[in-house]
Amino acid sequence: MPLLAKLTCAWMLGIIISDFHYQKIAICLGVLISLFFCVKKKYIPLLYVVISIAGMGRMYYAQVSVPYQPFPNAQWYTISDNRTNWQAQKITAFAQDGQGLITTLPLNPPHYPGEAIWLTGQPQRLKSNYAAYQAQMDRRHIYVIMNNPQIKAIVPSHPWRIALEQWRYHSQHKLQQLFAEPMSSIVIGMLIGLNGDVSEATAQTFRQTGTSHILVISGWNISIVAVVCMQITARLQQQPWLRAGVVIGAIIVYVLATGASAAVMRAGVMGVAVVIGKTLNRPRNAWNMLALAAWGMSVYDPSVLWDLGFQLSSLATLGLVAFSSTIDTWLEHTPFAHPTLTWGREGLAATLAAQMTTWPLMLCRLGLPSPWSILANIIITPVVPFAMATGTLTLVCAWLVPVLAPITTWLAYPAFQWIIVGSQVLATWPAPTRIIIDNPWLEWLGHASWVGCIVFLHWQNQQGAAPHTTDKDDNLIK
Repeated sequence: MPLLAKLTCAWMLGIIISDFHYQKIAICLGVLISLFFCVKKKYIPLLYVVISIAGMGRMYYAQVSVPYQPFPNAQWYTISDNRTNWQAQKITAFAQDGQGLITTLPLNPPHYPGEAIWLTGQPQRLKSNYAAYQAQMDRRHIYVIMNNPQIKAIVPSHPWRIALEQWRYHSQHKLQQLFAEPMSSIVIGMLIGLNGDVSEATAQTFRQTGTSHILVISGWNISIVAVVCMQITARLQQQPWLRAGVVIGAIIVYVLATGASAAVMRAGVMGVAVVIGKTLNRPRNAWNMLALAAWGMSVYDPSVLWDLGFQLSSLATLGLVAFSSTIDTWLEHTPFAHPTLTWGREGLAATLAAQMTTWPLMLCRLGLPSPWSILANIIITPVVPFAMATGTLTLVCAWLVPVLAPITTWLAYPAFQWIIVGSQVLATWPAPTRIIIDNPWLEWLGHASWVGCIVFLHWQNQQGAAPHTTDKDDNLIK
């Protein structure tokens, strides 16, 4: 594993340990580990300890800087997130002192992230039966729920963000006019990251088949955007920096236009790193790219380490980097080695690799998916790039050439219909009841299991855990 990845692990470990108020134990453990490794390497372990302590101090500052205090009945809040469905708007907002709240507002008038609103109401302390969710909200400093609030005033504090959100919601309405349900909600979720319109029945279908990641913006979408832009700008090969600027600009615009969630930001940083490395003709190492994204985001906001979307996205990428090549090699000794099944072998290897590192989160927070989830991903995910391409073409036509939009809708229809029908059919197959085990110790034990697998592979083959520095790493942004 490269040095940057090791330093990032030390940094994030320091942040995580400090959150559990075991600073003295953590320092003693760090000293013992450093003494153990100093026998062979004198300075690198010391550097690990220094970075860990820096991470611990950063997290401690973040934790104590916004303590919970009783909320006043009325004050200004800046909206940071709005998840709208058919019934209401679920708003997450933060006061000037950094404390956050969750509230529900009517559908009209619409509110956008970036607006500052004066709310009056009776705040209540946020309490959840799920320890992981409660801890996540507390670490983000979201402490209360306000029921039936009243809005006294609205000020657009971030006009550029409001303009982007307005574009997203206008795009949502255009797509709703072109596609019928449940297809329209799936198209909207895949293209612009607004999945509040997905009905509970449809969402349950995708959860049962383990394909709910298709309904949200992820690193895979960033990969598709980057690859398409690279192909479109192929004629600019003699001007590599102009070409890189176009691709990076497209990635940044896409990240902002889709809401800039933690998972998308992580993938965006990795995508930009890949483009810059390719332009400089430097070796591109997937471990370093993932480490750079995780380190940069945790420096800016340490609480992102407890964001479930960031965790799933980062761990899935780590699984692809660490295990996909090994699993693909194993599958070459199975019937999947036949040339006609290459597409299935690659999809199966990627799915198994991603599940190797995400299963503890799935079991303890979301529940393990159906045993048919691997088959569902092999059948459905190959169609996603075509669905995204035709769906994006439809959205562009809806804005620029509305007359052509109904025609492009028919081009997108088969791919999205394949995704929907495939999920619905596999969801009807018998499967055990989904069980969520809300136990942090079991989750930690699960993470220790795949970390042990990485250590074993590294011990078995010194180059087994290190990804090859080829262009295949460009597709590991997922």
